[in-house]
Amino acid sequence: DNSAQPQCPWQVNIYSCTMAPSNHNVLYAGPETGGLFKTTDKGLNWALVLDIPSTVPFTAVAVHPTDPNIVYAGNNGIIYMSTNGGTSWTSQSPACGEVHAISIRPGTPTTIFAACQNGLFTSTNSGASWSVVSGMTTACYDVLFKTDNDNIVFAFIVVSGFTQFWRSTDAGVTFAASITG
Repeated sequence: DNSAQPQCPWQVNIYSCTMAPSNHNVLYAGPETGGLFKTTDKGLNWALVLDIPSTVPFTAVAVHPTDPNIVYAGNNGIIYMSTNGGTSWTSQSPACGEVHAISIRPGTPTTIFAACQNGLFTSTNSGASWSVVSGMTTACYDVLFKTDNDNIVFAFIVVSGFTQFWRSTDAGVTFAASITG
């Protein structure tokens, strides 16, 4: 709500948006037109922090639980990482296909999961390298840690053409289909 901003007769869909858990003034968003944007004033003003030569949107973004300068963003099979609040970025191409979601383990933030078109991928070294989780090699659409117990991880994965709810109780080492809990 900024009276200095003129109203626009168009729209842009947002494919990913997240708030820094340790600083609620900081948000990142990935619009359908490409690029990754950041705000440090709760969304009043936005700045482009990652622009790549593609109109493929950033479909996933996650911020470190205690350090708002560490950010992971997924775009077209590449996972980008910034350790300085988006000033510079490094990238990894873990052969994961489209990145649908990224989740950082709250109690051990060096462990990261990426739900991707080619499976559920994990990194145990802050994104320096990635590997597919055993048995999770088909399309995975979401991954989240349980808010009060980060040993429990939830994932939605495609099995025989159907999306199923899977759960891990060992911090993502193994998963099993779950119809309860």
